Amino acid sequence: MNLQTDYIDSWLMHGQENSWDDHWKVYRTMEEAVDEGKVKQLGISNFYRLEDVVWAYDNARIKFKVIQNRFYADAGHDVKIRAL
Repeated sequence: MNLQTDYIDSWLMHGQENSWDDHWKVYRTMEEAVDEGKVKQLGISNFYRLEDVVWAYDNARIKFKVIQNRFYADAGHDVKIRAL
């Protein structure tokens, strides 16, 4: 990481990759940073299908603790995700 710090409280994956194989390449790298004590917790952002959120969570070795999506009333997004 080139953030000029040796520790991050929360690291979010911003959006899904083009395939689940690519997704796991990125997410496994993030999990390694947690294992090394460089990151406290992981999260995801811009995952809008409930099925994708559940599948990613179920298959993650280190479970993400944050979901950052557009949660504003006019969009109508993420009703099922927010109900989790």
